[in-house]
Amino acid sequence: MNDRYLWAIPDAQTRWLWKSFAEELGRRLNLRPLLIVGSEADRDFFMKQFGRPFEGDIHVLPSIYEVIKDQLAGGNERDFEEILARATEYETRYGITLMRQLILPDRVLGRAYMQGGLGHPVTKLYKKLNSQTALRACVSSCDRIEALAETHPPGMVVKYGAAGGLEHKPIALFCNANAVPFRGLVASRFGGNYYWTVDEFENSPDLEAWIAKLPAADDETVERVNRDLTPNSLATSEHFLADMRRTMSRRHAFRKILYVILQRIYWRLRGYNKGSYTYTLGGVIAQHWRTPKHWRRLDREAIRDLAPYEGRRIIYVPLQTEPEASVSLLTPEHSYQLTTLSEISLASPADAIVVAKEHIWQMGRRSDGFYEAIRDMPNVVLGHPMMDSLDLIRRSDLVCTITSSAGHEAAALGIPVVYFCKYGYIHGLDHVHACTGLSNIEVIREALAPVSEAEREKRRRDGAKYFQAIEAYCLNLDDMEIHGREKEPQQDELDRLIKHLLKTFPAGFNGTAQGKALAGEIAG
Repeated sequence: MNDRYLWAIPDAQTRWLWKSFAEELGRRLNLRPLLIVGSEADRDFFMKQFGRPFEGDIHVLPSIYEVIKDQLAGGNERDFEEILARATEYETRYGITLMRQLILPDRVLGRAYMQGGLGHPVTKLYKKLNSQTALRACVSSCDRIEALAETHPPGMVVKYGAAGGLEHKPIALFCNANAVPFRGLVASRFGGNYYWTVDEFENSPDLEAWIAKLPAADDETVERVNRDLTPNSLATSEHFLADMRRTMSRRHAFRKILYVILQRIYWRLRGYNKGSYTYTLGGVIAQHWRTPKHWRRLDREAIRDLAPYEGRRIIYVPLQTEPEASVSLLTPEHSYQLTTLSEISLASPADAIVVAKEHIWQMGRRSDGFYEAIRDMPNVVLGHPMMDSLDLIRRSDLVCTITSSAGHEAAALGIPVVYFCKYGYIHGLDHVHACTGLSNIEVIREALAPVSEAEREKRRRDGAKYFQAIEAYCLNLDDMEIHGREKEPQQDELDRLIKHLLKTFPAGFNGTAQGKALAGEIAG
């Protein structure tokens, strides 16, 4: 067998998959399977999973917060000058800043940068954060990946989702710098469709090529997309929305607060060591208390329909949850929602009204000042979380978003989009306008410029083609029950996932004859 390894990084939601997947893919590509887990308990779980040992190696990579905690307790005597030199070396080698790429996306240490989530609880660890602890954390995270690569050189890395943040961004950086293929199984923005991304930003050159090569959609496809388009979101479920609505009451907040207090007492009595990077009790209580307060505020102040703005052009800005990977991880160069909304407001023409619809999952995690700032923008109104997002998209003249799925839904319907994230296959459409920095915010006026009926028809056909290409290219995994499953994957399920992964290697994998043969078979 090859002396290189297949790194597989299991997660809690899809842990049923990775043991069998790593074994099977490792056999096919002549790579030694290596599961990278977070604790000895995880190692024990995967060794016993499905009643058989793992046919490969398992490496425990403890939570980076445990490493930071040890450092704060004096467990790491590395001189800070050495840390500083190492940090500078990493930044130079990878062409990044550690603060933007590792600290910003981290929901524990990057809270100061979460302008739209300042109501999110903090941890004791965050309160101890300073320049030294931040850099020590970044360097430690990068160093341990390099050390693992020395002992277990990777030939490929696979995981669920993209690789980013303090824990996993160093893996993506290492892969990029050393030509190691990275593949992450990520959800598309529609239904149960998934694909293998090639980097930490959910890019897919193959999917982009599919979108480009398909001809414009015919009338039947346009009609089908308009009829069948459904967001990939629990927020479309009436049952889910009803359940969420019940959690917005004061009574529910009191119950949650009591539960958290009893939970912390239990942890202390059992001696569980969760204090350093678990959210502070006061912060969690405050969030639960703010939830009904903010809901009542939105009930009073947010609009539920567009009737008062008849005759005005509508610019829809879907507010996104924070902290959330889709904001800080997928677009570290542009993650400030309130600043972005302010600039959209300033760049909007006189006859436009900006509707900033709140996300139902965000209740209690904003600061009071967030809503007050929006209220004070003269041409911006808050949209109630219970507004139908798809209906709002259909009635909008323009959708502006950082990375929200609403932008993809609008694009599929032929509605102009201003997209603030510079990554992603959505940029292949003419009616999607990139705004990769506030210096070109005036693209909003360009996106709103009048067009002919022929151009509007082209947008609808291009949008339907976009949706059609995603459906055709992606794997639909609804039948696998991918989240929370415990049952061992079947051979046909592994075959489907591996076949789709190998499609992303048209020139063969890693120079091996076996990899080239497999990729050639798939391409054929």
